[in-house]
Amino acid sequence: MKKIPTETPRTDNIAHASLEPHAHISRLTDLARDMERSLAFSQRIGIQTQAELLSAKQAISDLEDVLNKFKLGYQGCCYACEPVGILNQRLEAELEEMKKVTMEIVDSIKGTPEWQSAVDRFLELAHIKK
Repeated sequence: MKKIPTETPRTDNIAHASLEPHAHISRLTDLARDMERSLAFSQRIGIQTQAELLSAKQAISDLEDVLNKFKLGYQGCCYACEPVGILNQRLEAELEEMKKVTMEIVDSIKGTPEWQSAVDRFLELAHIKK
């Protein structure tokens, strides 16, 4: 005996065709959700990377400060480094001021007989070679 199909081929095709758009929509929705999760993950990684960058920049700044303290004499291997460094900075500032004032005096007596001897004395005191 021959079996009789319950539905005609035409209705089977229509039923199948009507389900396809829903399947595509479902797949697209899943894809959109996956992309949303990936974007959220990327944002978290970006924020974490930015925080690490800021932390690294701060560490570099701190190390530069320590290096400058060594270079300027404020930090070293003994208890006297900081006071000596402060004194050195003060003495260097005073020396620069004295050089400036002396140059003003030398310029004011320029052309007089004492001028050359004053210039020579200044250069000797300031440890400047001609």
